[in-house]
Amino acid sequence: MKYSLVLLFFVLYFLTGCKNKEDTPNPLSRQQMENVMWDLMRADLFVNNYMVIQDSALDKKKQSRLLYAQVLKMNNVTQKAFKESFDYYRGHPELMKALMDTLSRRNDTMAIKPAQGANPPNTKPIADSVAQ
Repeated sequence: MKYSLVLLFFVLYFLTGCKNKEDTPNPLSRQQMENVMWDLMRADLFVNNYMVIQDSALDKKKQSRLLYAQVLKMNNVTQKAFKESFDYYRGHPELMKALMDTLSRRNDTMAIKPAQGANPPNTKPIADSVAQ
């Protein structure tokens, strides 16, 4: 009985340990994933805040899919690679949290920066009518 349990353990060990390299997830690097997700979020904002406002009859899902495909192509990432990487990061909460925190800080940084080429706000003091 002990012999068969030990044998079963080793068989199961080798069956689960000997996977094809193709089955092993090869996620995108954190920097790649950050760039792709940043661009996907921006594409989503573009659809929701600009395209839908300009044309209310627009098929939002279709436009989103088209923009997502363009973003993936622009970043040289296949849809399958992105999905597998996203699933990998989702399965590792500490990595996903770090990724989302970085995206949040990136968003905060972008909100603080003034648009390039924009004129600085008028800092000339306004005359106080009471002091006159």
